[in-house]
Amino acid sequence: MSNQTCVEILPAAPGLRNNILSKLRAVVADGQPIIGGGVGIEIIAKFEEEGSKDLIFVYNSGMFRMGGHCSLAGLMSYKDANAIMLKMDEII
Repeated sequence: MSNQTCVEILPAAPGLRNNILSKLRAVVADGQPIIGGGVGIEIIAKFEEEGSKDLIFVYNSGMFRMGGHCSLAGLMSYKDANAIMLKMDEII
């Protein structure tokens, strides 16, 4: 029997996807590029949000790097990547 914990991933709130897509389409319609940035920890996500990024990509490797491990640890099966992302979602 496996010791891994199952994490239930809930669908996005109704309308959230459509709101995001309509905002991105408006950016494109204005002839502007869609700007996105990657983050690994919450403080960087807050700065990117303040910097008016259109999309913020969150990497689970940031949690490992902050714990003193290399970025490659995020690709290894040391922890549940989905659970890490859900935890980071609460923080960010």
